[in-house]
Amino acid sequence: MSKYYKIAIALAVSTFAIWTTEFVPVGMLTDIAQDMHVSTGMIGLLVTGYTIAQAIGAPIATSFVGRIARRQLFAGLMMAFAVVNLLSAIAPTYGTLLVTRALTAVVHGVFFATAAVYLTKLAPIDKKGEAASWLFGSLFGVPFGPYLGEAVGWRATTFAVVGLLGLLGWFGVLTQVLKTSAPIVADNQLAGIITVIRYPKISLTLLMATLGFGSSFVLYTYIRPYLHQVTGVSTAGVVGVLVLYGAFVTIGNVMGGRLANRQALGFVTGILVAQIVVQLLQLLLLPRQGWYL
Repeated sequence: MSKYYKIAIALAVSTFAIWTTEFVPVGMLTDIAQDMHVSTGMIGLLVTGYTIAQAIGAPIATSFVGRIARRQLFAGLMMAFAVVNLLSAIAPTYGTLLVTRALTAVVHGVFFATAAVYLTKLAPIDKKGEAASWLFGSLFGVPFGPYLGEAVGWRATTFAVVGLLGLLGWFGVLTQVLKTSAPIVADNQLAGIITVIRYPKISLTLLMATLGFGSSFVLYTYIRPYLHQVTGVSTAGVVGVLVLYGAFVTIGNVMGGRLANRQALGFVTGILVAQIVVQLLQLLLLPRQGWYL
């Protein structure tokens, strides 16, 4: 196995831990709400608020880490990820939990932004399109949240994610990521980011990604209470739905990466249009009781 694939696997394990932490409340939404004595909608902010903190805080934080060697940066971020998630697991109040989740979101954003660029630069010329897909197919840990939440509680589940996945990711980064000098970057990276997003094509691409991720997060966040309260699906059924979701996300990432290698933009556009049609049909056909209030 080439060094590129070893590094890709190490970074994929780290993002697996991070993505699992972001979405694991989805599988335990009602459990956390009961423990914190707040509504399901308030606990949903642990996911939607996470993405907002990531979108705002990560670009700013990323602009300050450009001069740090990548192995040192990735290892430090994974350690910070573990510590902040431990604080989430022992959070005494909803406010504390929301703050620790926001801090985790910033770590997530910085790690993903820097790791995606690093891995793309390392990739062979014919693999650059799929490099970032290694960091996206990481939702298989989420479906087991409901089982673990009922068996040992959401706090122990959060701690398990930190203790096992986070430690494994940290070890993988230390052993596989190359020890190199710090990158040479511009003095004012934040100004550079602002300058780049002023280009219409780039800003439209970012807007498309924001709307796409945002809409999927809203649906995914409340899928467990919806399946429980509206369709009557059991916990085992919820796990099955989430497993299928994670499986198809992974398949889609692999396909998308390979299509990106071939510059098959027309085919990707067709897939996006098909998604829009299917989601509109869902809105028309699925029950719409006020289960979320």
